[in-house]
Parts: sequence; C-alpha cells; structure tokens
Amino acid sequence: MKKLKLTITILTVISSLSLFAQNDFPADSTENVIMLAMRDELQKNMENLEYKDYNKPFFISYAIADAHTLSINATLGSLVTSNMTHLRDWIIRVMIGDYQMTDENFEDIMDSSPDNPQYHQLPLDNDYYGIRRCLWEATDRVFKSASQTYKNKITAMREKNIAPEDLPIADFSHAPVVKQNIPCVKFDFNKDKYENVARELSSIFNNYPEIFYSDVTIIMYYADIYFINSEGTEVILPLSVCSIVVSAQTVADDSEVINNQVIYYFLKPDEYPDLEVLKKDAENMVNNLIALRTADVFEDSYSGPILITDQAVAQLLAYNLFTGTNSLIAYREPLYANPQMAMYYGQQSFSTESKIDKKIISSYLSVTARSKLNKYKGTNLLGSFPVDAEGVIPPDNLVLIENGILKTLLNDRTPTKRIKESNGHNRFAIMNRGFTKQIGPGVIFFSCPEGKSKEELKNELIEKAKEEGLDYAIIIKPVSLETNYRPVNIYKVSLETGSEKLIRSVNLENMGDNSLKHILRLSNDEIVYNTIFPEGMSSNIFNSFASGLNIINGLPATFIAPDAILLEEIEIEGIIKPLSGNLPIVDNPVEK
Repeated sequence: MKKLKLTITILTVISSLSLFAQNDFPADSTENVIMLAMRDELQKNMENLEYKDYNKPFFISYAIADAHTLSINATLGSLVTSNMTHLRDWIIRVMIGDYQMTDENFEDIMDSSPDNPQYHQLPLDNDYYGIRRCLWEATDRVFKSASQTYKNKITAMREKNIAPEDLPIADFSHAPVVKQNIPCVKFDFNKDKYENVARELSSIFNNYPEIFYSDVTIIMYYADIYFINSEGTEVILPLSVCSIVVSAQTVADDSEVINNQVIYYFLKPDEYPDLEVLKKDAENMVNNLIALRTADVFEDSYSGPILITDQAVAQLLAYNLFTGTNSLIAYREPLYANPQMAMYYGQQSFSTESKIDKKIISSYLSVTARSKLNKYKGTNLLGSFPVDAEGVIPPDNLVLIENGILKTLLNDRTPTKRIKESNGHNRFAIMNRGFTKQIGPGVIFFSCPEGKSKEELKNELIEKAKEEGLDYAIIIKPVSLETNYRPVNIYKVSLETGSEKLIRSVNLENMGDNSLKHILRLSNDEIVYNTIFPEGMSSNIFNSFASGLNIINGLPATFIAPDAILLEEIEIEGIIKPLSGNLPIVDNPVEK
C-alpha cells in the first residue's frame, strides 16, 4: 500500500513537471518552480477550500514578485549606505460569492482583518514546497476573512432589503483569459561602479558651504512578476526602474528653507548620463540654490496669465488630471454597513464619472492613454506595460478626454455605474522594495490641435498681461531642460523688455484649482517626462523633496506633453514666513 502511494505521488510530480515543461520553461528554472507552485496551490484551494457555513471561493489570484534591488546613498564624498537585496513579495486575492456580488466593495467598521496577511516570508531559494506552504497559509487566512466579510455584507443587505440580483452594479467584471511571458529587464548592478559614482557626485558639495544638506541616492530595481488566477490567466512580466537623485538644501537669510533636486529615471542603468554630465547638472542646481538665497521675495498677490514650460507642464497636467478625488481614475463607492461609515472613512467624491460626455477642461486639450507604447522619439518610456495586475491587456489607444470633453476613466475589473469592464489599468507598483497594485496612468499623451512656439507664447503672455493692466507677468520653468528638476523656478517678466527676474517665496497652491479650464494656448513641441507616480505631490504641485528608496515608491509612468502652456487668470501669492529662525548658530564646517 505504501509503495502504491509512493508511486502515485511520483507520477503526480512527474506529470506536473511535464505539464509545465510544455510552456517552454527550463525544468529547474525560477519560472518553473514559482509558476508550478502557484498553479498547484491555486488548484488545490479552489477545489478544497470549505469551512463551516462559509461559501467556497469563486475566484483566487496569486501574484509573486521576484525582485532585486541596489540602494546606495552618499554625502560629501562618503558612502552612508550601500545595500543589495533579493526579495520575494506576494499578493493574494480570494473572492467569495460570484461576479454579481462578492465580499469586496463593502465597508464594515467591525471588520479589522488584514486583506493580505503574510506571516512567513517567501523563500528566496526555488523551494517548491516552501512557496506552496506560504501561499497555503496566507490563502487560508484571506479566505476566512473574505468569507466573514461576505456574511456581514449579506446581513447588511438584508437589513436594507436589497437582494443580490437587485444590485445595480455587479461587483466584478469578466475578462478574457490571457497567457503572456515577457522577459524581464535584468541588468548587472555593478555595485562598485555606482558606489564610486555616488562618492564623486556627492563630493562636489564640499565646495559649497552655503549648502547645509546634500546627498546622492542611487536606486536600481528589477523584478519578474508572476501572476495567475483561477480563470486560467497566467502572466509573467517585468517591472524595473533605475534612478539617481541629487538633493540639496540651503536656508536664506530670512530663514526660508530652499530645496532642490535633480532626478533621473530610466529603465536600466546603461541609460544613465556620464558622470561629467551628472556633475554639471548638480553644479547647476547648487548655483540655482545659491541664487535663490538672494532672490527677491515675492510679497505680492498676482492674478493674471502664467506661462509654464518644459517638465513643469507635465507635472501640472499629471497633478490636475491624475491625483485627487476628481482624477481620471474610476472609483467604486462601496456599500456601507452603516450610513455613518461614509463619514467615518472620509467621504470621497465620485463626481468625475458623472461628467462623462461633458466638458471638464479647455477644448484645446485632449488626453490619450497609449500604455503599450514602449519608445517615443528615441526615448524608452518608463510607464509602458503590456498587461496589468489583473491580467488584462490595455487597449493600444484609450481616449480619456477629447477636445476638453471627458470620454472615459482608467479603471480595473471593479465595475462602476458608467464603466462596466476593465480597460487594463490596475497596475503593479513598487512599494518599499516590495510591490502593490493600484489603478493609475502608464503612458499618457497630452495633445492640442494647434500649437505655437515657446517664444510666441511668451509674447502672447506679455500682451495679455498688458491688456489686463498688470505691472509684470509670471513664468514658471525648470532649472534645466536636460533633466527632471524639481521644484521649479519662478520669474517676474518685464512687460517692456521681456527680461526675467528670479523670485522666491511663492505659494502655488491654487495652481491645482481648475487651472486647466483656463488654457489660452499650448506649444507645438513635446516633452517626454518619465517619473514615478504619484511622486509625493503636495499642495505645491511642483515640489518633490525626498531621498532614499521612497523616491521609487509608486507607479512608473510617462507623460508626453506640450513643452509650454499659457494659462489665464491664475492666482498666486507670497508664502507666510516662519516666526522662528532656521539659520544655523555656528558656521558650516564645509569650507571652500
């Protein structure tokens, strides 16, 4: 009897390995072990997960990221940290019910169970049984949590006299089965080389005692992501990003803290600029910071036309159209166990969807998602992705706004009132060296029917300011056209000569309030803006000051935008100064 059982077990394992070998994976590869473990554990759980009076799951999906990272930080020519890591992270989804009604889209204040408990780390070795054990334990916990939530949802609906078949919107949409295997963008970290880059690049700050804080952070990340679901979809796809961040800070004589950064984002390290180019950009940033220390303080209140150029245009458009409760992202309002919970969870606006087929911004602007496009005008696009985190392939072209009129929103497999099926934008994102998923932009094109040159737009800015009887106009632009500088410089423009004078202490909070309804004109040239989104955008749209691994937390995204935009009737004002001083008591030990 024991011999018979052993024979059956051996035959089962051989059969599983043979089945997987048909997918052209080497028998001992990472892909083989991870995918085989995921497939076998998923099948077992779909067949056998049953507990007390809980319903069996109707849907399970597993995603595992096999990731490698390099993180280097240096200041004033010396290394602070340098770490290489190999890690595996995973996301488990178990749904109870059916496509019409699941345990999701329901908020119950009594349900405090974690959605994705992970009590064991996935083994880094290609350990078939170790991976299965982790998936087994986590799936068990997620199943029990989802089952209890489903029962609570049924109870809440009965109290509201709502039957599942009466729900106006299904909880989960169908999607085609997808089979894809896309090679990962693997690269050699070359740790010694980039440690030296960080040292040399950070050492230039030894020449500037006016700079009170500085550092250089180099981050490299690549991962193979394995995704499988109970519908039959199986996907292997890459996720990678490399960044160099040069940060510096100074303090003006009136105690205003002034920050700046040079940030580069690429798919792989061989796209980085040469060290001499990096040094030149860093020195430009430092000189700009020193100039800002003595720049005129803006103590006025301005209402009138503003010209924004280069990367700042992409930042403005991305901030206004893809962040906040009125973004071009579909959200499903959940069913609440108690109506007061809407206030408890913080009521979110779901008004964007109600504006479909209505004009929401200037008719000069159209917005299109082209998320599978991987290169544009010779530049690799960071936001390109062939399939999303739910195994849905995005369309080649998805028009979100056409001549100012809202057409649709980015969404996933959770239907909303107006958008019933996924358009493939629930994406894998990097989070604390692991990964997560969220609905968000990939490759976004901002376009206009007729554009003008920057010089023509500047002339139009001046003429518009004169018509309004203003004493000057305002231009917002980055320090350099070669890199992704943040924050931006702000200039007063003479209406007589067109000369530009640098100013500081400007509050740009109102730039996010309907500013895109006030577009006068856009340029006819484009800027390709690779970034991580959202990039810590605060009330100051153009401000981003961070260091360390946090700089790559989010979605790799690309925004292709006109390189200048002229807005009318924008209000800005001066920043209220701090009451206490920020200047150091003793001199900086760094000397020229």
